[in-house]
Amino acid sequence: MVSLSTWFRYAAHKFEYSISLSWKKYNIGQINSTQLTDAVWKNFFQGKLTYTHWNKGEQAMAPIVSTTGGSLLEARDSRVFGPVPMTDILGRVVYSLRTAVDHGPVENSRMAMNQDSSVLAVELDVEEMAKNNKV
Repeated sequence: MVSLSTWFRYAAHKFEYSISLSWKKYNIGQINSTQLTDAVWKNFFQGKLTYTHWNKGEQAMAPIVSTTGGSLLEARDSRVFGPVPMTDILGRVVYSLRTAVDHGPVENSRMAMNQDSSVLAVELDVEEMAKNNKV
């Protein structure tokens, strides 16, 4: 059972994220000014702060052999194409589930861990995640 103070922290974090996401959509022209308020409330009431990403046993930054005539190992990440703007980052990893016994929160910065604790308490269901991803 999640405490009332955790629910309030979660709601505040989710509202802040809803405003940020809606403002970003407004700035790039995906929504107009009359749709902005509706988008904030829709994200707040219908959206989630977390989603599951499954690599199916692959490493996220597994080196690959170059197909352009060489045996140089290279990775498809920002080391190849340069820095990623902060506005293009959608989120961060907050929980890692490798197997049924090898799982737990990902340790980000202290401030991020404090923000993530309420999100994990409200949205995380390890059994459901393991069942859906056949760990």
